[in-house]
Amino acid sequence: MARNKVTLADEDGAFSDWIELHNDGFEPVDLSGWHLTDDATDLAKWTFPGTNIAPGGYLLVFASGKDRATPGEELHSNFKLSGDGEYLALVQPDGATVAHGYSPQYPLQADDVSYGIPLLSSPWTNVLVETGAFCRAIVPTNSAMGVKWRGAASFNDTNWPAGTTGAGYDINATEPNYRRLIGTDMQALMYTSNVGCYLRIPFALENKAAVRALVLDMWYDDGFAAYVNAMKIAAANNVDAPQWNSPATGYHDGDAPERFISSNTGMLVTGTNILAIHIMNRDAGSSDALGLPRLSAVCAVPTGTGDPGALSEPTPGGPNSGPPTPVAAPVTFSLEHGYYMWPIDIELSCATTGAAIRYTTDFTEPGESSGILYTSPVHIARTTCIRAAAFLTNGIRSEATTRTYFLIEDVVNQPSDQSANGFPSNWTTMAGYTRTADYEMDQRIVTNALYSPTIRAHFGDIPTLSLVMDMKDVFDTDTGIYSNPQERGDNWERAASIEIFSPRSDRTGVVINCAVSIQGELNRSPSVNKKHSFRFIFKAPYGPGKLVYPLFPGSKATRFDTFILRGMYGDSWVGTGRASYLRDTYAHDAQAAMGHTSPAARFLHLFINGLYWGVYSATERPDASFHSETVAGSRDDWDIIQGNIAIEAELKEGTEDAYEAMMALVPKSGSNTISDADYALLAQYLDLEQFADYMILNIYGQNYDWPRKNWYCAAMRGTNAAGPPAHRFHFYAWDFESTLGSYFQDRTLIGDNYSERVGPAQIYYKLRRHPEFQRLFGDRLHRNFFNNGALTPAANIARWYARMREIEGPMVCESARWGDYRTPGAPYTRNVSWYSEMYQETNGWFPNRTAVVLSQFKSIGLYPNVTAPVFSHPGGAVTSGWRLAMFAPQGTVYYTVDGSDPWLWGSGVASTAIPYSNDVIITGNVRIKARALDGGEWSALNEAVFTVGRPPFRVTELMYHPPVLEDDTNDANDYEFIELCNISNAPATLSGLSFSEGISFAFGAPVIEVPPDGVVVLVRNLAAFASRYDTNGMTIGGEYSGSLANEGERLALVDAVYGDVLRFTYADTWYPEADGQGSSLEIIDPSGPLAGWSKRDGWQPSGAEYGTPGWAVPEPAAAALALAVLPLFTRRYAVPRIAARSRYKQGSKAHHGEEQCI
Repeated sequence: MARNKVTLADEDGAFSDWIELHNDGFEPVDLSGWHLTDDATDLAKWTFPGTNIAPGGYLLVFASGKDRATPGEELHSNFKLSGDGEYLALVQPDGATVAHGYSPQYPLQADDVSYGIPLLSSPWTNVLVETGAFCRAIVPTNSAMGVKWRGAASFNDTNWPAGTTGAGYDINATEPNYRRLIGTDMQALMYTSNVGCYLRIPFALENKAAVRALVLDMWYDDGFAAYVNAMKIAAANNVDAPQWNSPATGYHDGDAPERFISSNTGMLVTGTNILAIHIMNRDAGSSDALGLPRLSAVCAVPTGTGDPGALSEPTPGGPNSGPPTPVAAPVTFSLEHGYYMWPIDIELSCATTGAAIRYTTDFTEPGESSGILYTSPVHIARTTCIRAAAFLTNGIRSEATTRTYFLIEDVVNQPSDQSANGFPSNWTTMAGYTRTADYEMDQRIVTNALYSPTIRAHFGDIPTLSLVMDMKDVFDTDTGIYSNPQERGDNWERAASIEIFSPRSDRTGVVINCAVSIQGELNRSPSVNKKHSFRFIFKAPYGPGKLVYPLFPGSKATRFDTFILRGMYGDSWVGTGRASYLRDTYAHDAQAAMGHTSPAARFLHLFINGLYWGVYSATERPDASFHSETVAGSRDDWDIIQGNIAIEAELKEGTEDAYEAMMALVPKSGSNTISDADYALLAQYLDLEQFADYMILNIYGQNYDWPRKNWYCAAMRGTNAAGPPAHRFHFYAWDFESTLGSYFQDRTLIGDNYSERVGPAQIYYKLRRHPEFQRLFGDRLHRNFFNNGALTPAANIARWYARMREIEGPMVCESARWGDYRTPGAPYTRNVSWYSEMYQETNGWFPNRTAVVLSQFKSIGLYPNVTAPVFSHPGGAVTSGWRLAMFAPQGTVYYTVDGSDPWLWGSGVASTAIPYSNDVIITGNVRIKARALDGGEWSALNEAVFTVGRPPFRVTELMYHPPVLEDDTNDANDYEFIELCNISNAPATLSGLSFSEGISFAFGAPVIEVPPDGVVVLVRNLAAFASRYDTNGMTIGGEYSGSLANEGERLALVDAVYGDVLRFTYADTWYPEADGQGSSLEIIDPSGPLAGWSKRDGWQPSGAEYGTPGWAVPEPAAAALALAVLPLFTRRYAVPRIAARSRYKQGSKAHHGEEQCI
């Protein structure tokens, strides 16, 4: 059940996805060590604890992502199921053998419709043993029979007295009177002699395969155990393993039957079966005893082919229902969403025969009796949102899907009066506060000669997010989230459909149903803001449990539980005249540039029900899901704490145990520093380098809306929830809008004021006087403030300028939408207001702030007075024999070449340190660390990596999405490969190289030496690879871990000393031929600029089917010669497919895109 909205709740009350397993064998199955996975590249993703499934039994696992695997308790996998379909498999304990699975994926799922093997017809009941049936009965006098009597017909019971059921006795015949129920009187043998009696009742079965469950109606006094062919099917008032003389464990009157249902059917045989009953009395002197069974079978037979499909009703924990129910395929649209210049006609279709299509254009979701019945193409003469679904008379409807078609002239001429489109003229809260609605695109901007020629094209500069939802859920006075932005919680989530697409690079994009709510703090206030922020949540019952889409280019996260769409209130024209729209994104980029995990961000145009709403920033939230996707573990492993102005620190997910233990080491009161012992313990809880960088960034940014709020921290719990975490606490910059103001202001004493001594400032206050932290902090300052570090003026300006270029065009659109909010008479404009702010930052703040704040840190002892050594070269690639000089105005320079620190903490000069006297000769890749020592005081650490040239290896071919071939028993992904080429004119070894992103692989022993122009191939599965490709003469580097993403991802080839050798991102939208159609991607110019690896034009689809692993690609200058003499070469060469690529460009317009105007 991949879309569980209301069918079955888990122990937390959440409607989590679930997976059912069935044991159709005759013996119990112990699942210890077995696995479930939704990733074909990680077959051991989630492991079962010790768990048994009885013969014919069922087991439920909630696919919730909560990762709970305690024996005897409710089981939860560490992944969720995608309602859109994905790989799913049950894997044996070896972690490699798939016992059962859906590959490459199960299909799109419908809400509350289970999917599986459609086993059954409509069920019927067959009585196997009626009351009064023939039986044989005996009262055992010892244990000689053991348990054999419970078994099948082969047991010899001919010497047992024959009779009819039920068996027992009733001496007094008072109520309850059992004499009417007794066919075989056992008083003479049982009364005062034994508490037990055995019955054997034969019954015939024509078709054991039809039986899905056994139903036992049992009249008993006082206890019993029932067996079919020695398998227990029911019991009451007895011990687990009753002996011949075991009494009942309680009293029970047997005048009315009690029903017991068993799914254990694996013991049945076609032919004669035995129902065995052990009747137990509470004591031998009891005045009555009774055992009367009536056994029935619930039967159903397999229908159809037995292929998996949608089931007629969910039956968690029991036999699958049937017959299979058809599910309507999703509605498809003849044209994709996007921007259009002229009216268009949209054809709707459904691949399911007999399906009726209904659609709406009023933003509501169509139903079986609502919406418009589709009969002919829909004419689009103005901006229109179409929501459509397919319906079957005797089947399951499809999920509604959405496409929005923007007529560009409607967008730029959007008027203030939107009543014709169903938008209200006022937004009124439940409390009665009313705001005049704001919808207009300011024609003073749209028609301005500076902007009019380009404003339409600027809608294609960044992606578009179209939010479509029932109008009452947006603006209704009592239920609308936009009318009531201050309301919070699950009750203020609303159903929505979102479309995300990039007009110039990804027109198809993604369409998904989800939940949406208002996001933020001050910006929620209806009295100060009309451009609200949003949070999108992917969960049942609204839609799939995750958004699977590369929302943030360059980020390795492509699966999201949630993301934020920020209106940037405090840094937008709605909130300030000094709006940059970049401050918060700058903080995320800076924290990543400092070398740490950080939420990604991306600018988007937002539309709500077809109306343009402005420029927004999509941002990851550093919650548990973010960490499980980008760092490690499952979301249940993470503790997430957020700064809260009312309670200082608010637990968002997990537990507070480790956080409170950490903060106990740095109490608010008492000493203003920390002991050495507590410092050492704190280092086990907190990543001190990351924390130092976090504090440097916030103090550098002069963040005055912090630290009482606007921070997150996260840790992955260890085995002891209050002990040191498995992944230490990291702090995250958040809501950085109130920053980059006056570059001379000083925030280095944050925490000295008691009211600000909370969260990170509380820790900083205690640490900044500890000498070891002072050393670490000074080193991090030097790393970030010198040698083109992350916070040097040049590096800051470069990142800022890159983001500025992203929204430079869209700021014209934003100006038309919101530029007049604060100043109606003179709207803010890009060329005046925004460019002025850009000038202030790039010519005021960034050039000056670094030196100012460094001086401030120095004044409080967090940066040494001794000047750090300066290198004559900043590091990087040099020629062999390069002479490195070092300079320091005072003291002696000590340096190391083995990566160690010249300053041995607590002991002075390290034994590995070398006093600098002459130039250092660089002959190979090396990391130099140096400090100056003057009068007992050390400088900050200066370090640089020198390489005698970038390692000469490049990725030259990728088979990232191998085709699925009919009758192939291998997983298609097993045919993936990556080819690397030595592009130099000399042999080179791969030692020290590894892939750190996308896949995981490190070149180790044996050392591989690659000749000039030679290639090495890495494969995902060598056996599968060798079954398709001729590996004779091919150099195979090994098998990598992980898998190349079919949708595209970032790969990083790194060197242990040099660092990045090649880091690039490929996309599946570049060439359809390479996206599961049989071709690989081949680089066109292996010696070209590295930027070419991240561009479509740098690659081509292979001309040969399945690619050309193991064969080099010729340089472009040799392409013409290769075309002429290719038949003469004994090696196969891949040559640029110029003509083929041209044909693709012409053909790719086929049906979508040619009418779009952006």
